[in-house]
Amino acid sequence: MTQEEADELVDRSLQAACSKFEGASYRVNHYGYPRPPIDSTLESDLLERLEGAYETTLKESATHTGFPAYTDASMIALKTGNRDLLVFGPANLEQAHRIDEYVEVQQIEDCVNVLEEFMKT
Repeated sequence: MTQEEADELVDRSLQAACSKFEGASYRVNHYGYPRPPIDSTLESDLLERLEGAYETTLKESATHTGFPAYTDASMIALKTGNRDLLVFGPANLEQAHRIDEYVEVQQIEDCVNVLEEFMKT
């Protein structure tokens, strides 16, 4: 869903709600900056070094996925124009921001080891 589509959905929903109550009105204020998806390049030196550290440390191939949520990386890219940014860390996205969210100790240790190897490059 694009930002425009989300804005239209919110507007339609609020119009429908207000139509049920005489004298009701609404106003939508947008705060913050737009947060568009950031397309990173696979030909990045940063990515190549992190992949190498990951594969050296964990003895398995790294996978590339989009991140279906907001991170500060998108704001940095938006403000600087730099698309050579990565988001990397422990956890499973399927568990993120849930009541029973947790990160396994081994995932944290693996992440630390990968980042230590990455810093050597």
